[in-house]
Amino acid sequence: MGAGAVATAVIAGLVARPIFKLKGNYLAMATLGLGIIINIALRNEAQWTGGPDGISSIPKPTVFGLELARNLLIGRRLLNAGHFDQAAPLLLAAIERLRLENWGWLARCERDLITQFCHECLARKRFVAPARDIRDVFLPQIQQSAVLRPVEFTSAEFGLLQRLAQPRRNKLLARDMGVTEAAVKFHLSNIYRKMGVHNRTDAVVKAREKGWITDGHLGL
Repeated sequence: MGAGAVATAVIAGLVARPIFKLKGNYLAMATLGLGIIINIALRNEAQWTGGPDGISSIPKPTVFGLELARNLLIGRRLLNAGHFDQAAPLLLAAIERLRLENWGWLARCERDLITQFCHECLARKRFVAPARDIRDVFLPQIQQSAVLRPVEFTSAEFGLLQRLAQPRRNKLLARDMGVTEAAVKFHLSNIYRKMGVHNRTDAVVKAREKGWITDGHLGL
């Protein structure tokens, strides 16, 4: 992937250098002409580019949770249509990702689907062991973590507060939440001020007393 990016940059630089010397209509014509030439070359060199069908060996890209959401969506459709064998691998992979990433908010949204899938597995006597583990361990964790957000906290603040149940550095918390480390520090200062505490330990203790976080909590 790195070599491809370097090669692309080099080719783009070589092509762009003479074109950028042009001005006005000539620059527009050269840009359009180059685009047409590249399009024709990509279509005609089918042995390299796959022609109009494109290159089929490139894996599908994934961005954060988009692939996870796609697996859940397609898995739901297949399961509801009675195609259990096609749905099972997608749903098992999606549920495992939910557990690894601690995406409790999405797990709670898909609780009915997960429950339905477990019932189907047990009824068909397929994937019995993972289905029982999901039913007996994962689903109770989802239920246990379903805590209503107090009005004094924003969604980001309350999500961060619940993540404090598992001791992590601010850098890891920022990565999990998809924000900067500075944003985590900002939210933490707001949390401490609103809770009337001065550090993370006191915030966790007080949050446990109020039932906002539990030992089995999944991050929002």
